[in-house]
Amino acid sequence: MDSQLMSLYEEIKAQQVSSRDVVYTFLRKAILRNYVGRGCRLVERDLAQDLGISRTPVREAFRQLEAEGLVKHNANKGVVVTGISYTDISEIYGIRAVLEGFAARLAAQKASPEELDELEKLLRQGQADAARGVEGNNNFHTALIKASCSIWLERLVNPLREYIESFHLISFLREGRREEAFLEHMMILSALRDRDADLAERLVKEHISNSHTAFRKAVGLL
Repeated sequence: MDSQLMSLYEEIKAQQVSSRDVVYTFLRKAILRNYVGRGCRLVERDLAQDLGISRTPVREAFRQLEAEGLVKHNANKGVVVTGISYTDISEIYGIRAVLEGFAARLAAQKASPEELDELEKLLRQGQADAARGVEGNNNFHTALIKASCSIWLERLVNPLREYIESFHLISFLREGRREEAFLEHMMILSALRDRDADLAERLVKEHISNSHTAFRKAVGLL
């Protein structure tokens, strides 16, 4: 197992969750970040040996990943990474645009001045520290959902969070996207401060469409 994967495993292991959860989270992140590519064969015995654990948590993690559609058990090859297709990715961006657009509409109506100030603080931090640009971007979107004051939106968006964050890692590879995203976020924040729900929703949808375009360019689809 290469150093990049082992570093990821140690990072997750340090969170002190169960062995099953550690292996599942590790493999899920590795697949979504494309550290382990589509078609790669995962061998239960080898993984357990590399990670220094028993085969049971590895087997249980495989079941969870298969239920999520990220791996598939092949009678001839064993467990094979299926990952997610570009069609899946486009659908996730579309779903995200609807959900986060609605979140912006609600936030324009319900967010407190303190919550709006926190959104700006997150934006400024991400802009000031290029190394944490992706993290700042993710934090802004998480805070936007919270500012909507809708527990249902949080419940709907949270399962997509890992996918969304992995897409951000890739879309930010396109030169200039970090700066563009910052300006788009500032326009969204301005609409929220003006309590313009229609504009806030539209700007979020445009921002996510631009993120999708940047992702496609980064992976060579445009």
